[in-house]
Amino acid sequence: MAIEVDVAILGGGPGGYTAAIRAAQEGKRVAIVEMDKLGGTCLHRGCIPSKAMLRSAEVYAGLLEAEQFGVKVDGSVALDFRRVLARREETVRQLHNGLQHLMKKHGIQMIYGKGRVIGPSIFRRAAARSQSKWRTERRNPLSPPILLLRRVRVRVSCPVWKRTANAF
Repeated sequence: MAIEVDVAILGGGPGGYTAAIRAAQEGKRVAIVEMDKLGGTCLHRGCIPSKAMLRSAEVYAGLLEAEQFGVKVDGSVALDFRRVLARREETVRQLHNGLQHLMKKHGIQMIYGKGRVIGPSIFRRAAARSQSKWRTERRNPLSPPILLLRRVRVRVSCPVWKRTANAF
């Protein structure tokens, strides 16, 4: 099944979804190809979960030091790590739902899987095991200069991010 769009974006992370929204605002027909979840690593395993957990740690540390600031805390202060993880997951869920709403609002088509550029204007959803190779050439003054990406293997270990509240 062929899909014709004006702009096809590989990756639904912060750069991809921002570009997609902007293109849609300019009246373009847009599709994002995402191999995992809209929002990318930043939303689901990186920036956002980290900041949610850091905020919980800041609040906890602040309560431990409250008396230094003239604030008396009656009773004990304890960290409930299950609640910290639940808050992290809820934050990610809310932001993910917000992004999905924005894609629908702007008429941006989501295609889940890996994508591959196979020509200057031909793009296809690749098989699960294939690697993407890109090559674009400058066609006019508004297009980007030659862009070459090469395959690289990156191993990311996220043991804390993969844990759920049931793991504790």
